[in-house]
Amino acid sequence: MRLVADIGGTNARLALARDGQVLDGTMRSFQNDDFDSFYSLAIGFLRQTSSELITEAVVAVAGPVWGKEARLTNRDWGFETHEISERLEIGNAWLINDLTALGYALPALGSNQIIPVCGSSGTAFAEAQSLVVGVGTGFNVCPVRHVGADVCCLEAELGHVSLPASVVEMARPVLGDVTGAFPTIEECFSGRGYKKVMAMGGTNGLYAGLLGALARDLTMTFLPRGGIFFNGGVSRSVLNSQDRVEFCKMFERPFELNPDFSVPVSVIKDDTVALLGCARYTA
Repeated sequence: MRLVADIGGTNARLALARDGQVLDGTMRSFQNDDFDSFYSLAIGFLRQTSSELITEAVVAVAGPVWGKEARLTNRDWGFETHEISERLEIGNAWLINDLTALGYALPALGSNQIIPVCGSSGTAFAEAQSLVVGVGTGFNVCPVRHVGADVCCLEAELGHVSLPASVVEMARPVLGDVTGAFPTIEECFSGRGYKKVMAMGGTNGLYAGLLGALARDLTMTFLPRGGIFFNGGVSRSVLNSQDRVEFCKMFERPFELNPDFSVPVSVIKDDTVALLGCARYTA
């Protein structure tokens, strides 16, 4: 029996899993503001949910993971595998980035869990690279390599990289010089970035177009022939609206290097997918 947890900057989801599957009826959602730490949240969850011995835990964290330690990017919560094992009385514990958890879940996603945005549809992952893009409280990506049944997820902190020139140039006619307002990708495309774009006179259509320009740059950076999969509240709100037209207009411009290069773009609509990735994770 495995405890699986998806700890975001604002909300947390916990469940129990066995044999790579989340057990029906065990998933619970929480607001982080109601707890002083991950440990108080998890202990309360286990007391209410589990009468069986929990032998291991996989915790996905919305922040960088350094081996056996992690910290949320947007909240003062720390994680350490030894402390998780000790305080929750669990034998083995692993920490992974939340985007990494989504990467492990990709091969198991059904058509009812994603919404096509543009490009070709389908989820043929074998022998292909994919890219998970999280746009919510923060911003990050996870490059995913599929080789048969095996999945390799690479770590990244792209949200803290400087804003690409393509986005800066597109924003300038409406928002002015944005280099000071948006020094990094996350400052522009996270939830707080979206609010700032609106406050500076932008529109939902402009934001969607900027996101399309960024996704186009990511396409050449990671060559995700298996697809780009957006996740997070901000991307779901933008790409499930009529403003997706502006996203697709920017994203589908032909590339000089290969005018016929096409990548399918989808939105993960199921909030519990990261838990599935934690269930499928193999240390």
